[in-house]
Amino acid sequence: MKRRRKILLSIVAGILGLGILFLFAYGETLRGLAQQHLPWKEDSYKGRLLSELENELAKRGQSLEPVGSSSFYGVTGREIKPSERLARFQKGKEYRWFRFGTAVNLGYVVSEHENGRERIVEIIHGRSVDSL
Repeated sequence: MKRRRKILLSIVAGILGLGILFLFAYGETLRGLAQQHLPWKEDSYKGRLLSELENELAKRGQSLEPVGSSSFYGVTGREIKPSERLARFQKGKEYRWFRFGTAVNLGYVVSEHENGRERIVEIIHGRSVDSL
């Protein structure tokens, strides 16, 4: 019984040690992935005017950048309707991507022209990876 317990403790200690090493090695990547999949404050702007989101981003020193439909399709696999317009913003800072390069979380804003105003239809979370 004591031998079995020692073996089990050795296995648990090894798994814990490997887990800690993994966190040290890939901690930035895990934080970036978590940020991409957690709810964003910008998601609350869905259905509101595009100018409201632009103002919020301007307060943080960011802006919406126009995006081509081919770039959007490459990241999301979604087609754009003729009445829709695309823009994107950067969410957070650039982070290491599994030691192979860097990545940045992007928010793609799909807006539709309605009654002389642009209303946000959808905000899609994406990621851009730049390998070394």
